[in-house]
Amino acid sequence: MAQSQDLSLGATAIAILVAAIGFVGVLGGAYVVSRHQRKLWIADNKRSEYRRLLTTLTRTFLNVVRLHAVGVAIQSREQRKLFTLEIESLAVIRDRLFIAQELEEINLLHRWTNAMRNYDRSMDYDEFARQFRLISRDIKREAREIFKEKDWMEWLDNNEFFVEMKEMQAPKK
Repeated sequence: MAQSQDLSLGATAIAILVAAIGFVGVLGGAYVVSRHQRKLWIADNKRSEYRRLLTTLTRTFLNVVRLHAVGVAIQSREQRKLFTLEIESLAVIRDRLFIAQELEEINLLHRWTNAMRNYDRSMDYDEFARQFRLISRDIKREAREIFKEKDWMEWLDNNEFFVEMKEMQAPKK
């Protein structure tokens, strides 16, 4: 009888241990999946901010060059347009939340402001275009870093363990 109680106690202890290990595994999996989803969300926001930044800077570059075209007298309306374009481009550089650090690292605000000011003074299209190309290249290089991270994240999406963890967390219908 005592031996049967010992076996029953041992089986209970093993069952509790297995349940505890399973619970810790589920918590660990939930943490990994949650972290993964956060990284994807951040990567998507960064991608969106880079796209908006490049679009705004390109539009500003093209319009500034067009408004400063040789032989075109700049009237007050065009001056307001130039001012608005410059303010919009500076605002879009300064209000990036997810890529702010990367933009500081490439000194974008200073470089863009200098490129705009130098073009306004010298009207040297070739130099302005060269500066714009360098700025665009650096922004695109920074943006590509996101996609390197996303490749790793795609591996996680397709990894059997993480797929099972997500399925376990998914609400039952």
